[in-house]
Amino acid sequence: MYPLIGIYLIAPIISPFFEKISEKEYQLIILLWIISLSLKTLSNYIDVSLSEESILYYFYGYVGYFILGYYLRRFPKKMSVWLFPPLIVIPFAMCYLNHSYDLHVETWNLSVFGVMQCFAWFQFVMQYVDSAKWADWVKKLVADFSNCSFGICLIHSFVLFYCLWKIELFVDVYPILRYLVNIFITVILSWLLTKAMSKTRLGNYVVGFRTIKSYGSNH
Repeated sequence: MYPLIGIYLIAPIISPFFEKISEKEYQLIILLWIISLSLKTLSNYIDVSLSEESILYYFYGYVGYFILGYYLRRFPKKMSVWLFPPLIVIPFAMCYLNHSYDLHVETWNLSVFGVMQCFAWFQFVMQYVDSAKWADWVKKLVADFSNCSFGICLIHSFVLFYCLWKIELFVDVYPILRYLVNIFITVILSWLLTKAMSKTRLGNYVVGFRTIKSYGSNH
């Protein structure tokens, strides 16, 4: 979450550049970013440099998501629904093929597989989720989750590392199933905690969202 501060600081500097470059130039920059994220996985099979002296070291980082978002905004893409399952399943398959069950590593934000999953979910929601057809209660639920999303992002590490990982639950459960259960519990608990904090006067400062009722309205 703290890299967000750095991205906000650099955004005014790089934004004018990314407003002007062509689609091909975007694609080249994103390709180099993807390659840089692949180096750690490739190091399991070939000798690649991961040091600060490596060629693509300065392409590596969270700013790539910022650039990818700019690209998708300027040049919207359509993704076949048939591509969605493979993009989600590939990280799990890689864990199996590598005889490793460390999905935290395989799906880390700064891994090529993490980018694949983020892109897949984003495209799926943008293309195939028609919110106009939702029931009112679903719209309210999604709106509430959206309002709390920044707080969930800020607090989920605390819930995961200092709560769930301190409790010996699901120890004997198949690793992939344990991973999915951890995701579900972490999101729900983070959402509830964020919602609770949003009802206090410190909501804006702690989770970036406040729902205190005053004179019959929300503030």
